[in-house]
Amino acid sequence: MRGDAWMVIRRRVLAEEPNCYICGGAGRSDDVIDHVVGLAEHGTDDRSNLHRCCRQCSVKKTSRESGRGRR
Repeated sequence: MRGDAWMVIRRRVLAEEPNCYICGGAGRSDDVIDHVVGLAEHGTDDRSNLHRCCRQCSVKKTSRESGRGRR
């Protein structure tokens, strides 16, 4: 999902979750919306699978997930 529909969901998640769901850090303007179960692992864009994530935690999580895929 992208475009206007994604922006609506993004704003909703950021408004509902003031902190990063991984480290608990206070939200920042450059936070991302993370798929807890990645789309490549058959995760969905359902709200229950989406959480606010700081860039630092997002990079670390993506790196871990990428490493799993190469094994």
